Amino acid sequence: MPAITLPSRSAHLASLLFLVTLALGSCATPALAQDVRLAESFDTPTAPSLPADWTGDWVTSSSSASSGSGQNNLVDTGTGAATATSPSFSLAGAGSATITYLARRTSSYPAEALSLILETSAGDVAVPGAGLPAGASSWQSLAFTVPAAALGEATVRLRFESAGGSSSGSNARIDDLQVAIETAGAGGGTFGHASADTLDVLAETTGLLLPLTLNWSGSETLQGVQFDLSPDTSALQLTGFLRGPAVADLGAWTVTHEGSTSIALANAQDGLTAGTYAPLISAVIDVGPVADTTLATVTLSNVVGAQATPHGTDAGLVAGPAARTLRILPLVAVFDVQDSLTVGEAPVGGSVQTDLWLHNRGTAPLTVAAGTDHAAFALSPVLFTIPAADSALAAVTFTPGTAEIGSVSARLLIDGTPQTVLTATGIAGWGDATDDGYVDVGDIVLGVDVAIGRTGGTSNQRQSLDVYPFPAGDGAIDIRDLTVLTQAVLRGQWPNAVLLPDGGGAAQAATTASKSGDIHFTLEDHRLSVTLTREIRGLQAEFRWHGGSARLGDALIAQNADRLRILWAPLYGELLPTGSHAIAQLTDGPETPELLMGVAIGAAHERIALAPPEQPEGALARPYPNPFAPDADAQLILPGSEEAAVVDLLGREIWRGRGTWDGRTRAGIPAAAGYYSVRTGGRSYPILLVRRNQ
Repeated sequence: MPAITLPSRSAHLASLLFLVTLALGSCATPALAQDVRLAESFDTPTAPSLPADWTGDWVTSSSSASSGSGQNNLVDTGTGAATATSPSFSLAGAGSATITYLARRTSSYPAEALSLILETSAGDVAVPGAGLPAGASSWQSLAFTVPAAALGEATVRLRFESAGGSSSGSNARIDDLQVAIETAGAGGGTFGHASADTLDVLAETTGLLLPLTLNWSGSETLQGVQFDLSPDTSALQLTGFLRGPAVADLGAWTVTHEGSTSIALANAQDGLTAGTYAPLISAVIDVGPVADTTLATVTLSNVVGAQATPHGTDAGLVAGPAARTLRILPLVAVFDVQDSLTVGEAPVGGSVQTDLWLHNRGTAPLTVAAGTDHAAFALSPVLFTIPAADSALAAVTFTPGTAEIGSVSARLLIDGTPQTVLTATGIAGWGDATDDGYVDVGDIVLGVDVAIGRTGGTSNQRQSLDVYPFPAGDGAIDIRDLTVLTQAVLRGQWPNAVLLPDGGGAAQAATTASKSGDIHFTLEDHRLSVTLTREIRGLQAEFRWHGGSARLGDALIAQNADRLRILWAPLYGELLPTGSHAIAQLTDGPETPELLMGVAIGAAHERIALAPPEQPEGALARPYPNPFAPDADAQLILPGSEEAAVVDLLGREIWRGRGTWDGRTRAGIPAAAGYYSVRTGGRSYPILLVRRNQ
């Protein structure tokens, strides 16, 4: 292995001469130089105007400037299709040509949304592979070969065609656009940082490598490269260079520092032929301490290359990317854990366990105490010491009690501070005979069958149904257990005030949709009824209702604040007959009750969704349309959610409102007897107002 002498530690990244001496063998083929046929002029106009010789929908912008030639770039923003067409240029006499540009896109602007077309006298020629970089949010240097179909054309225009992004803020940017043909002469290429992306590094890091990549297109071998590498902070120090794998066997290098100058000399053994050397070399950097997060930039400039010719022909190298930003992070312990964790499902008397990773993203050891705020969840271990940049594994166990039915949530506490939300599902607890994590009419129906001997029930089902005396039970399933269960479902809580899952009102979604309307509610004159076109074992519903209510028929109702619960499940096990059944008379509420949930249990224990209340067809109550009944009242009652207007024969509106019209005008004067029209809900109802003698 050739010896490598590295420079001594220096407080500055000095101007560096990196010279690789190449064999000077005979070269029959001359080097190639570039003849630029199109160079963009985006910096000429004032943004957002396009240069005078460009046309299309794109504009210029100084935002998100690249590290290239100037402040303006070409940008397309938004979701619509757009084009940008260059002035004409010539590819006459070109045997080959290359299109190069810098490009940047947001993550919501797809890379494939942009295509590149060359307009020629023979028609449009697509440039294969041309478009936007695969990565988002950073400038990338792109190069594409001009297709043979466009070579030799005297008049060519370049056209960007974009399909747009997925949001109004989506954008794609182009800068330093160039079309060049290759001619005999000097070579060309770039030498610069391997990436322009910001690099996160920890303070007090030694031996950080910054790769420097060479792209060389000359036909002669490359003799050497000279450049300046300069940081903008004393927190960065150059300590040496390492050769990349492509040049690892090219011979010994001697690198010395003298003041602010660095020189690298090599023996005359090998040369660099055309190609990409990624990296050619890597600068070795030591990062010093910082008190706070610090942004530092290492800039590459004054790049000079020489070809291995007797005249030392210039290699035509340019710096690119020329700058690399480092975000220096201070040494701190950084705790990290996921936002949420689903532990799983477990029956009462059992448990379920899953893993939770705790991370220390920092550079110092981290000691934390962990726990939960719910007795059903346990964490093991409870005290962690996590090394720097390492992780620790904890086990989260969920052991539900008889009250932990349905979805149960807790929070992971780290040193007393809430962190991860833990969720699990408990089944087979109090009343949950169907093992679905809910307590509802389905459990009552199953309990009836067990109590009257239609089924024996499994041991888990009997244990869940045995809630009398509450909560221990007595080993028997009878009418007393069914009463406790019925009251719990109706009230939404157990005798000890423990709430049922989801407040006791949100039963699982029914597995059989009632699309045909075979079970639905109706509302007429504030009378809530249910219509059954099939026999069922029971039903349960919950409405949002701000008024009052009175029970009608056999169904049980309970109202608490703005919740009206309905439960109808005969404890003698018979089927509910078909037909319309009155449930409740609603009072003092102008709006239509909102069905929050509704489920019925069929004869085979299938679950059936209930349809919300149907409004009556007519908007006006009796005596409409016959006002001549001797005892008829002059009041016309409208559905509470609708507004109505009363209009006379001349089209004049004499009253408008909701609820009840008392036969008076807006001024409170009794309306004259005669014909009127009541307009509501887009319909009109003719009425005859008759006044009785007072």
